[in-house]
Order: sequence, then C-alpha cells, then structure tokens
Amino acid sequence: VLAEDYEERWLLLCGDGLSSLRVHQYRDAINNMARNFKDHYEQSILLSKALDRIIFIPGDLHAGEFHTLSPIYGLYYGGFLQAMQAALGWKRIQGNNIVKTYQQAALLALMVLTEVERQLYGAFVLEVGKTQAASLEILLGQPETLSEYLATEFLKYLETKLVNSTDQVFRMMVQYVQLTRAYRLFRKSVRTGDSIAVEAIYTMFTPVWLATGKHTYFGIGLNQPEVLYGRCPYHILQLIRENRMVKLHDGEDKDGTPMAYWSLDGLIENFQHRYKMLDFPNTLEGWQEHSVNMPLVSRCVHHSDNEYVRRYDVNSHDEKFVEGLLDGSATDIGNKKRSSKPPKRVLE
Repeated sequence: VLAEDYEERWLLLCGDGLSSLRVHQYRDAINNMARNFKDHYEQSILLSKALDRIIFIPGDLHAGEFHTLSPIYGLYYGGFLQAMQAALGWKRIQGNNIVKTYQQAALLALMVLTEVERQLYGAFVLEVGKTQAASLEILLGQPETLSEYLATEFLKYLETKLVNSTDQVFRMMVQYVQLTRAYRLFRKSVRTGDSIAVEAIYTMFTPVWLATGKHTYFGIGLNQPEVLYGRCPYHILQLIRENRMVKLHDGEDKDGTPMAYWSLDGLIENFQHRYKMLDFPNTLEGWQEHSVNMPLVSRCVHHSDNEYVRRYDVNSHDEKFVEGLLDGSATDIGNKKRSSKPPKRVLE
C-alpha cells in the first residue's frame, strides 16, 4: 500500500550504466504488466506509481569520466594514441578497455591534448599574425584584453578549420582537441562540484555515444534532460545539483587549494576496498555487525602502515645509511615489497 503522501516523496538513485538500464527495464516491465489485466493488475499499478517517484542519476565516475574517455580511445587510439604510448614506453594501457587502466589512459590522453593544443595555437598565432596584424598591435599594450581576444578567436579558428580545411590529419587533430577538452572539462567540473556543467557535457556527448555504439549511455544522455527538466520539480532538481558531488574532507590542502569533490559512485568505489579489508560474511547480519566499524579499521590500517612498517631491512639500511650506496641491490627492500613478475611476453 502506498503512503498517502507518496506524491510528495522522491527516491534518488545513483549507479553505473547497467544499473540505469535495469531500472528502466524494470519500470517498462511493470508498465507492461499493468496493461494486460491479469491477476496482479492492481499491484502492478501501485508499483508503477511508486516507480514514478524514483529518479535515477548516472554516476559521474562510470557514466561520466569512464565513458567520456572511452569514445576518445575508440576513435583515436589506433594509429595515434597507441603510437604515443609506444614512444613513451607505457605498456599497461588497454585501448579497448580503458576502465581497467583508467588513470594511465587519462594521463596519456591529457598529455597528448596539451601538446596538440600547443601545436594548434602555434598555427593559429601564425595565421592571425598575417591576417589581423593591425588588431593585435592595438591590443599589445592591454595583455588581459589580448589574451581574451586570442582565446575567443582560437575557438572560432578551430570551428572554421574543421569545416573548411581539406587536410584530413589537421581536421582529425581539431576534433581530438574539441572532444578531449570536453572530457577534461568534465573532470574539472566534477572536482569543483559544478553540476550544471556536468549536465551540459552529458548532452554534448550524447551524439558521440551514438556514433561510437555506446547505446546504453546514449539512452542515458537522452533520458537525463527528460527526467531532470521534465519530471523533476525545481526544488528536487536543486537538491540533486547540490548533492551530486560530495567532499571527503573540508578545508584546503597544503597549497591552499580547496579539497576536491567526489562523484557519488566514485565515493562508493572508494569504500568498497575498505569493506573488503574487514573480510566479514556477506550476509545481512554480517553487514549490520561489521560495516559500522569500517572507518575505524581503515584509519587504523593507514596509521599502522605509516608509523610501524619498516621501510628497510637490516642489509638495505646499512647499505643506504652506513655505506652510502643509494642504488645498491639491497636498498629500499621493505617488509611490504613484492618482487616484480616478468611480463608474459618476456616469458614467451
């Protein structure tokens, strides 16, 4: 039985693309049951009304960061990013599944973006120096105005070259910059808690997901405006925007930078390995009894790692601090070190 005030209640869910797909499939299944006038017609109607009060928010780590970077690798890994990876000697990145090596894949994409941007800025300044020399001379004494002018004109330059250039390689680099800039902006928006920018970038990536065959996230991109701007009351939309990202710690770091926001699914992933350290039975009673101790256990493990783990054994300590050999064979062999395993390719 539904509560009398069920129309005033909302349930907000957050998860990855598969969770979103299951929620929509279940809602569709309940709606189909309500149309066939079988035994459970009344129950299906009640469930359908309850499901209408549920709003699913895609997790900005899985649906956002992972699957805005994934199309970039799908389009530019072979023949471009892979060549950069080989030149740098990085072996851990898997271009066909960047989720497993996300941090390395993101670092490579952003490093290449910085260099490609620098090259495009060089071409832009060279062309502007020839065609708009008079305007630049006027602004030379106003550095702030000049920088704003160049930044604005650079975006127009990219759009013009994308349409008019016959150099396919140049156009590919322009598209790479535009797409990876959007991904970089998404990362920054999550870390600063800018929910409105996140909503806009989802809309921006919707056609990209369609073109690259990511139909689940294409559906999420189409569904999000309908849910947030159609079904959602304005006060609920404001609550979603305020709580879409959270901070693990308040205040600032040692450099004076405000602590970063975390996406909700990123926070959940952060907690998962801490729960696994407790190694309790995966039952309702196990969770009720042990999960409340997770923050204390996590702090204790972190403290003991920092304070009581010996970083050197006797031989490595003598070699480094007595004999003064900083790169000897015994140096920096701690109790928690593991010997490296040769790659399979070497063994073959």
